[in-house]
Amino acid sequence: MQDDFFDGLNEQQLEAVNHIDGPLLVLAGAGTGKTKVLTSRIANIILNNHALPAQIMAVTFTNKAAREMRQRVENMVNNISGMQIGTFHAISARILRNHYSYAGLQNNFIIIDIDDQFRLIKKLLAENHYDEKKVPVKNIAHIISSWKDKAITSNQLGADLQTTSIHKAAAHIYPLYQERLLQLNAVDFGD
Repeated sequence: MQDDFFDGLNEQQLEAVNHIDGPLLVLAGAGTGKTKVLTSRIANIILNNHALPAQIMAVTFTNKAAREMRQRVENMVNNISGMQIGTFHAISARILRNHYSYAGLQNNFIIIDIDDQFRLIKKLLAENHYDEKKVPVKNIAHIISSWKDKAITSNQLGADLQTTSIHKAAAHIYPLYQERLLQLNAVDFGD
């Protein structure tokens, strides 16, 4: 690895860059050099033949950070063909586009946004005779999203998750919502 990859790194950062056996958690505040550490670590791993670029995935919070990280790594190692760098949602969408059939989808599926999610839930609430004033769309969407974030599918909803009337309504709407998404060949961000 070229020495200039190490330029400007302190002792703890060098330790992180040289850690190649197993996972590593880097906790640091904004502007402390996390991206430099991560890109240098990736370059170190690739250039010392510990992994191929296609065996590395780097997940960022923003598209801007993903672009910056990709550019930095490319500047260090030239060829990062097959390396996955992106936001959680972008990488997940890429994986889903490659393996859509496992999710019961067609290859031309769509990803609905929050507005579409609200419209669909509103329609399902009306079809099932819920009073939107007593069972607000926003609350149902939030509950369903929180269940999805915890990897709780609509057929895993036990009584312990249905403690209030809003949660009971959400538990009733959730499987209908998922069924309608499949009919529409769609997923939401939680999926």
